[in-house]
Amino acid sequence: MVDGTGAPPARADVAIRGGRVAAVGDLGGERAARTLDVTGRAVTPGFIDIHAHSDEAMLVNGALESALHMGVTTVVNGNCGGSSAPVFGSATDELDRELARFELARSWNTFAEYAAAVERSGVAVNVCSFVGHGTLRASVMGAAARAPSATELAAMGALLDRSLEEGAIGLSSGLIYPPSAYGDTAELASLCGAVRERGALYASHIRNEGPRLLEAVEENLEIGRRSGARVQLSHHKAAGRRSWGLVRESTALVERARADGQDVAADQYPYAASSTGLAVVVPNWVHDGGPLAMCERLRDPAVRARIAAEGVADRVIFVERAADISPYLQASDIFAVPSSREGLSNALLEAMSCGLPCVAAAIPGVTDSVIEAGINGFIVPAGDDRALAATLARLLGDAALYHLTALLVLCAVIVVVIVPLDMRLLRRRVLGE
Repeated sequence: MVDGTGAPPARADVAIRGGRVAAVGDLGGERAARTLDVTGRAVTPGFIDIHAHSDEAMLVNGALESALHMGVTTVVNGNCGGSSAPVFGSATDELDRELARFELARSWNTFAEYAAAVERSGVAVNVCSFVGHGTLRASVMGAAARAPSATELAAMGALLDRSLEEGAIGLSSGLIYPPSAYGDTAELASLCGAVRERGALYASHIRNEGPRLLEAVEENLEIGRRSGARVQLSHHKAAGRRSWGLVRESTALVERARADGQDVAADQYPYAASSTGLAVVVPNWVHDGGPLAMCERLRDPAVRARIAAEGVADRVIFVERAADISPYLQASDIFAVPSSREGLSNALLEAMSCGLPCVAAAIPGVTDSVIEAGINGFIVPAGDDRALAATLARLLGDAALYHLTALLVLCAVIVVVIVPLDMRLLRRRVLGE
């Protein structure tokens, strides 16, 4: 038995009565209505997923098998600066668009109303949630890329305090995601005053997880120092080959802070990959006014030229021809995605997870949609199958991708042999163009 307290594993019996643990120890002399022999296995309390994003999904499928099958019995939502409550103002519009994808209708504004809706839905696991800093901003001041006025900051603080009273476990920030990204250290420290007073927790998707990792960690330590709030650094990592190894220094910063008496910790997922939305590669200023304003702004060639000139967050490089990719093949923090407007293919999603290079090539007929369709994508000319094959062969050098490439080849052979198709249809179905 592993009891979750930090004590070493021990052999023991566990008695359950009415769905709760009634006794632990040597219970061999006790009688039971049902006995499970789990010799050779480990018995533990349910796991807590401290960083979940099931805010809306659990309302669609309350069984939440993806959690239960891993032994997770408590999920913590509202992470990375975004929560489903409280929502007012433009925050309701954004949430309603998200819920519409699942054919759900919102029945809440406050955190208490959201908690009641979750309870009514019959979710199979325990649920708790942060209040998202971005959600607070959207509720009070929309998606404005500016500092809040004193009145707006007070309104955010009052909304946060009310939500904490209604059961929220703390405040989360997502400092790469507008509008949370528009908040500065002083704003967050001010809001965390309520977090400290309520004995709650401040969790942050920090402002940079690459070359500026140390600066981003230090910012959140400072937020904790100024406010006195407990600090949790979410999914701590150093992303991109150039940044590998920085976690040694960043964890040293955390250890020194703890040694100085600061209550700070970090969590980490147990795999070497990460994912997020494509919108994060767009500079923060483009997001000013919200997603709809961003999409309209991206239609302007001058805006797209400015984005390209800024290097798109140092992760995307624009070139004129597919042949120009070669100088960048050894670069880091460049990912591979297809040119399809429909979305990413499985093969190149895998490439992204392995940190493989990606260059966006301006191709006639596609140039105007590069930003909308694949802002961090490698685009080859339509019909240029040799260029695509050669590029993939060079990009997919990772061992994990070798098998995926072989699978794609096998799929292509099956399609060609069994269902004769022209090359255009083959590319569309197999390569995701």
